[in-house]
Amino acid sequence: TFSPDSTTIASASDDKSVKLWDAVSGTQISTASPIQHNTGVIRAVAFSPDGTKLATGSADMYRTVRVWDSTSGKQLAEGKGHFGAVNGVAFSPDSTRVASGADDRTLRIWDSAIGQQISVLEGHEGPVTAVAYCQVTSRLASASEDRSVRLWEFDGKAWSTVMVLTGHLYPVNSVVFHPDGSKVVSSGLETIRIWAVPHPGTAAPGSKASGVAPEQDNTVTQLNQRLAARVHESGTLSQLLTDAMERPGAELSSQLRGHAGMINCICFSPDGRLIASASYDKTVRIWSGVTGLVMTTLKGHSGVVNVVAWAPDSSKVASAGADETVRLWDVNTGMQLGVFQGHTNWIRALAFSPSGTRIASASDDHSVRLWDIKSGRQQVALEGHTGWVRCVAWSPDGMKVASGSDDRSVRLWDSKGGRLTYTLDGHTEPVICLAYSPNGALLASGSEDKSVRLWNAHNGRQVTELRGHFGGITSVRFSPDSSLVASSCAGKVLRLWDTRSLRECRTFQGCADGTWVGDLFVTVSTDTGVIRVLDAKTLIPLAEAYSTYLIREMACSGRMVACT
Repeated sequence: TFSPDSTTIASASDDKSVKLWDAVSGTQISTASPIQHNTGVIRAVAFSPDGTKLATGSADMYRTVRVWDSTSGKQLAEGKGHFGAVNGVAFSPDSTRVASGADDRTLRIWDSAIGQQISVLEGHEGPVTAVAYCQVTSRLASASEDRSVRLWEFDGKAWSTVMVLTGHLYPVNSVVFHPDGSKVVSSGLETIRIWAVPHPGTAAPGSKASGVAPEQDNTVTQLNQRLAARVHESGTLSQLLTDAMERPGAELSSQLRGHAGMINCICFSPDGRLIASASYDKTVRIWSGVTGLVMTTLKGHSGVVNVVAWAPDSSKVASAGADETVRLWDVNTGMQLGVFQGHTNWIRALAFSPSGTRIASASDDHSVRLWDIKSGRQQVALEGHTGWVRCVAWSPDGMKVASGSDDRSVRLWDSKGGRLTYTLDGHTEPVICLAYSPNGALLASGSEDKSVRLWNAHNGRQVTELRGHFGGITSVRFSPDSSLVASSCAGKVLRLWDTRSLRECRTFQGCADGTWVGDLFVTVSTDTGVIRVLDAKTLIPLAEAYSTYLIREMACSGRMVACT
């Protein structure tokens, strides 16, 4: 650990000693008396805020906590009382107290001058692995092998638990306060979690009278019942540490409830402010991504709503489904702007053109139809598929439309005249998903034949077939710079492929989906309910959110992730 002025490093060892080192030169600093325990390894060491003292915790015979003069090495105090090895120590802001955590599942508060035990804090169900004092509020945080972090507060008479922060899947081995005291950071075997904490003297939402905050309700809801889209703040690690973690609680999430049927589709508005959801209850709902409140409920469909899509300017949404109609809505007023009729079977997919002036719809009637938003009329019907059309995508310049079908083909169409330009054959099972690369050079297709194929978007030739999945492909997405394509499958494996070398470059086991959001890459596991945020370039994990229930689908904006 560093001294407060960062000039000295203290290290504790199994050799039962603490050694001091010059942080610049790396040379050992000698003390008049050695800082060591006679028996038992030293498991913890900490500097006092003024740097004049050191505290140590040991696994010696008496499980002692000791205070030392950091200059001379002289022992100043010794505290005995723990019944298990001491794993963590920390000084109070005024240096008059030392907190310790041990294998006996307790925290203890000691007078740093004489070593007298002042308080015993109980509540953890496993060994306490680390403790931290907040230098602003004098609160305590403790980490434990019971996979929780506890926040403690002193009211002038006694210590009590303010919050219990749960979510780690493995024992928590360290904990630290943000310098301003508003957040706590904890780490486990594989993850770092960042928690917002309430101001001193205030209880967390849902806290019991005792001051103990119950574990967060992480339910996503039963899949065949009501909507509970979870909205998790995401962003770079610095954003998480500053402005993203605004509400106290274990997950900083909102439950969006209101639908009376299973959710078929969710998506963020391009500006990231709103969420649209389509449901079996025949409605579309528009939610605030900030407050989680329903902004408006769009009613008009006479059957299941399968899909919803946003206009590029975020002012309108289009929806479609079992009633064979495409409906256009004004998001601000909730008014229905148009009903586009022409399909003769369920509509499976929708996509706005890049300019926002047209909509493409794909249907079980084997056709794709292009609609002019201004006139509300069908512009052209793209016919030729011999099976259900499951997916549709516009080229970045809006000049072409790609469609994928149960007839195992991908077709490229001229979006102006509706002429079929290329039929891309190769898949041996239905084509489920399509995506154009942002630079317009490539088209990716995913099929139930467990393969991803890359096509030259200009001449329709196959570039490569990407094999490795053990289940049908459920989604394909390109990175913003077109250098990578992500594919996920029914086997719950997410793979990243390099579009230049045409080789697999990363595999995420247990992940059902992944997408790029600016300089981030977000993955979701449907089984464990873990949403991970990674740096898009290095793929180093930055943060994660956790739900105890299954996740079916996710959508991302620049700052949030919504899941059903």
